[in-house]
Amino acid sequence: MVLIPFIPNDVLRCVMLALVPLLFVVRLVHDNTPHNWVERLDASMEDITRLFSKAAEECARDPRFVCETGLKLTEINYALSTLRARTISTKDIPWKIYTYHLIAIGWGINGCRRDMENLRSSILLALKRARQQSLREDIEHRKATLAIAFPGVFDATSIVDKGEESVE
Repeated sequence: MVLIPFIPNDVLRCVMLALVPLLFVVRLVHDNTPHNWVERLDASMEDITRLFSKAAEECARDPRFVCETGLKLTEINYALSTLRARTISTKDIPWKIYTYHLIAIGWGINGCRRDMENLRSSILLALKRARQQSLREDIEHRKATLAIAFPGVFDATSIVDKGEESVE
């Protein structure tokens, strides 16, 4: 819009004033098509799948978590696949029906996105718990090692964690 005073012809100015908002609207509509929504969900799903495989390795002690989370991941993948198929099938639909399909696909995409966010949160929480458990075990192992290596100086009761109070 800053360049408009530099356009010499009034007709060109009018064309530019009409063309710039039109290009903006076209770009906005193109970015918000169901196909692009599903592509964004696909990218998020790939991230969650990588995160799940990492969590499955670190949380191997909790097979129930791995199985339940794997089931949720598979259910979300199925829902995403269904949305992808519905998105592809909307290309040959008349406009009157297309709006209803678009609304239904939008609701499905929002539900799938919400489920993916919940799954990501639960996976991250499980990873944090597994890492805290391994750190706790490492602390206990180091305490025991110090108590064995220096029996007169370090006993298991004299080493106090931060945040814990001595029982003495």
